[in-house]
Order: sequence, then C-alpha cells, then structure tokens
Amino acid sequence: MALASGIPSYPGMLDLARQLDQEQIELLTQRTEGLRAENENLRQQISKCQHDSNELVAYFQREMEIKDNIINQLRDDLSHKEAEFRLTLKEVQEKAARELEVLDEESKATEKKLKGQVSLLEGDLTSLEQFRERRNAHQQAVEALSTQLKEAQEARAEAMLEMERKFLMDKSAAQRQVDERWQATVAQARREAHNSLGEEAQRMALQHRRMCVELRLQQQLTTELQTHNERLSAQELRLQQQLTTELQTHNKRLSAQVATLTRDAELLQAQDAKRAEQAHGRTKEVRRLMEQVEALQKSLDTALAGARRERTESRRAVAKELEEQTLDASGLRRLVELKNRELRHVRGLAQYILQQRNEVESFFLQALQEVKERVQEEKRMRSAANVAPASGSPTTHAKRSNAFKSPPRLPHIHATSTVPGQLQHQLQQRPTSALPLDPDAHIELQELGWEDRERVLRLLFAKINNVQSRVDAMPPHPLEEVEGADRSLCV
Repeated sequence: MALASGIPSYPGMLDLARQLDQEQIELLTQRTEGLRAENENLRQQISKCQHDSNELVAYFQREMEIKDNIINQLRDDLSHKEAEFRLTLKEVQEKAARELEVLDEESKATEKKLKGQVSLLEGDLTSLEQFRERRNAHQQAVEALSTQLKEAQEARAEAMLEMERKFLMDKSAAQRQVDERWQATVAQARREAHNSLGEEAQRMALQHRRMCVELRLQQQLTTELQTHNERLSAQELRLQQQLTTELQTHNKRLSAQVATLTRDAELLQAQDAKRAEQAHGRTKEVRRLMEQVEALQKSLDTALAGARRERTESRRAVAKELEEQTLDASGLRRLVELKNRELRHVRGLAQYILQQRNEVESFFLQALQEVKERVQEEKRMRSAANVAPASGSPTTHAKRSNAFKSPPRLPHIHATSTVPGQLQHQLQQRPTSALPLDPDAHIELQELGWEDRERVLRLLFAKINNVQSRVDAMPPHPLEEVEGADRSLCV
C-alpha cells in the first residue's frame, strides 16, 4: 500500500492496460487457433485437391487405357474384318472363276456342238445345192430332150412328108414319063401307020410288042416302086413307132426320175426347214446362254463392286472411328497434360502456401512469444517499480513511469475505430519503417522489427476481418468447362 501510494496514480490505467493485454493475448490466441484451423483446413483442401487430382489423373489414365484397348480392339476387328473380307473375296472370286470356267466349258461344248451341227447343215446345204444343181441340170436335160424329141418328131414328120412328096413326085414323074412315052408311042404308031400301013403294021406290031414289053417293064417297075415305097413306108413306120416307143419309154423313165427327184427335193426341203428350225432354236439357245453368261458376268461384277464398296465403307468407317478414338485419346492426353500441369501448378502453389503459412505461423508464434516476453518483462518492471520506495517529486515519478513505459501494444484488432480514444495518438505517431517499398523485394519475417511486426499483424488481422475468404467458394476451372463441352459433344 505504501509503495502504491508513492506511485503517481492514473485512474483505471493499469486495469485498462491489463485488460488490453489480456484481450490481445486472447485475440492472438484465438487468431492463432483460427489460423491453425484454417491452415489445417487448407491442408485438408490441398490434400483433397491432390486426391481429386490423383483420382482425375487415374480416371484419365483409365479412360486412356480403355480408349487404347478400344483402339486395339478396333484395330484387331479391322484386321479380322479385312482378313474375313479377303477370304470372302477370295471365295467369291474362286466361285465366280469356277462358275465362269463351267460356263466357258459349257459354252465351248455348246459352241462345238453347234459348230458340228452347222457343219452338218452346211454339208446338207451343199448336198442340197448339188441336188438342186443336178435337178436343174436334169430338168434342163429333160427339157432339152423334150425339145429334141419335138424337133425329131417334127423333123420326122417333115421328112415323111418330104419323102411322101418325093415319092409322089417320083411316081408322078414316072407316070408322066410313061404317059409321055405312051403318047409318044401312040403318036409314032399313028404316024407310022399313017405313013406305011403294011410295014407299018409290022412295025406297029413290033412296036406294039416292044411297047407291051415296055409296058410290062413299066408295070413291073411301077409295082416294084410301089412295093419299095410300101416297104419304105413300113420301115419308116416301124422306125417311127420304135423311136416313138423308145421316146415314150425314156419320157416315162424321165418322168419317174423327175417324180422321184421332186419327192426327194420335197423331203430335202422339209429336212432343210426342220434343220433350219433346229438351227434357229440352237441359235436362240446359244443367244440365251450368252445372255445368261453376260448376266452372270454382270452379277459377278456387281457383287465384286458391292464387296469393294463395302470394304471401302468398312475401311472408311473403321478409319473414321479410329480417327475419332485417336482424337479422343489425344484430347484426353492433352487434358491429362493440362491436369498434370495444373496439378503441378497447384502443388507448387500449395507448397508456396504451406511455406508462407509456415512462415506466417512461425511469425505469429514468434510474435506471440515476444509479446508474452514483453508482457512478462513489463510485469516484472511494474512489480519492481511498485516494490521500489516512493521518493522524489511527482515530476520525477512521472519521468520514471515514462522511462519504464512499454512500447505501445496491439489493441483489440477489429477496426481502427474500436481502439480506445486515449490510444489513438499512439497508432498515429508510429515511426516510419526502414523496410524497402519495392513490392518485388524479398523480406524475411525474422528481419522485421517490433513496429514492423505490429504493422504486419494489424494489416493481416484487418484483412482477415474485412476480406471474405476465397477458399470456400472457388471459381470454376477452365478445364472443367472444357470437359463439360467434350461431354456435350460426345452426347
């Protein structure tokens, strides 16, 4: 009590200082605990982000493995499809080749058969032409013989008429000669009888006898001529009848030959028509077989074209799908690279944040430790001042109290207006810091003095109290937008 009465009393100053110190200690302790909790929360968030990043990387790796497996499977399917297509194409080609060989053999056999039939028909046609030529020659010969027969008959008739005319003329000439001789003899006898009747009578008798002889000779000659004429007529008639009989026989034989040849010609014409019909049918069959071969060739070409088109389309589809899978894989690789880069960046930032947090934590611990030491030192100084005997004037006591006054301590940091009015002048009368003003300059927290540390603490607590934390609500990452866009495109 005596010591306390010797110290100049400021009403409520000691309690206020103790209260301020206690509040500062509690506030710093709370802030330290809050910072530790926030640091732990940040560590948990960093570990969670790292875990999420690891899961994301593992997910992308699994997706890439799945895509690689799909790509390998598609490649295997493509190779399998190509092998199947090659086997199918080979089978189709072999089948088409076999069918084409069979059709070629059938067509060659049919062509050979048709050529044989055509050669037979050509031989028959040649025989028919020869028969037609022979028939025409025979008809011409028949016509010539008929003409010769008619000419011979006409010539024979003319010859008979000429012979009859000649015989008649000879007969008439002989008769005329006989008549002339008779008339001449009668005239001569009349003249001799007229000239000399006796001698003449003898002469007449002689002439009569001679004339009788001549008359008998003439009659005999006439009889012979008639007999010869009759004999010639009979011979000529027999010759004519024989020639007529021979010509009629030859005509009948020629008529029979003509009838036979006509019948053979009709049969050959019927055979020609039948063979022509058969040749036409075979030609139609050959044309049908050729059309069937062309249709099979076209169907084979169409099948080959369809197989080539299907092969091209399958290759194009597989190539397109492979390209899409490759693009997806490259996109996923790019995303993984970006995620890895982002993860490295996040890890760097987390490491930097942890380093800064460690530095800030150590700074807070050192600052709190220093505050505790200053408070304890101040308490010891005050205890020593309270224990020392009260002496001197009030001015000396005031000087001593000012000498033992501790530097201004941190007030209750909520805002500048919350500091008590009697300490506002202490906040405003701080000495200027000797730290560099360049923001790029690196400063260690251990190098800060008490005033600078106080300023840093005030600034940090002011930011903690006035600025909202950005950890709880983080902005969206651009990679998430890219993933959302990729998912929308895939859908």
